[in-house]
Amino acid sequence: MTDAEVYYKYKNKVYGLALTLGLSEFDAKDITSDVFEKYLIYTKTKNTFKSDKHMDRWFVSVTKNAVMDFYRSKKVRYKHEVEDDISDIEALPRDDDKKADFVKNLERRLSYEEVMSKLNPRYREVLIKYFDFGYSIREIANQSGESESNVKTLLFRAKKKYKEIAEKFGGEDND
Repeated sequence: MTDAEVYYKYKNKVYGLALTLGLSEFDAKDITSDVFEKYLIYTKTKNTFKSDKHMDRWFVSVTKNAVMDFYRSKKVRYKHEVEDDISDIEALPRDDDKKADFVKNLERRLSYEEVMSKLNPRYREVLIKYFDFGYSIREIANQSGESESNVKTLLFRAKKKYKEIAEKFGGEDND
């Protein structure tokens, strides 16, 4: 298959997956472009894929990783946005309802970040894969090399710990 044929075959899949993982249309287009750039680099160094199934899995995996990288970089920018939001609170209209909604939304965003940062990395990873990326228990088990029952137990404990921490911080739980 030529590079152009691969592009036309996978562009909608990559773009759709990026949208499904919560990106805006603009960001999904950027991720799609990045994934195909990685494809070109990969094919220059590795030459070929073993099968169409291998290529499908490669595109899904690279897209998910690119989206995770995007969210990681956004988290750094997000902290600055939150600081800007806090400093701009005085610029809000005097309407108490709008101000209360703004503060409530800001607190919710901060509490989610706080709670996730307090979880141990294993719990955080399984929650993100299950809830944010929509992986099944089986997919998480296959990726981690653990049994499905271990992943279920880990997910149960992670949700329980998330809820405990959220209640401690006075935040909302997301399960």
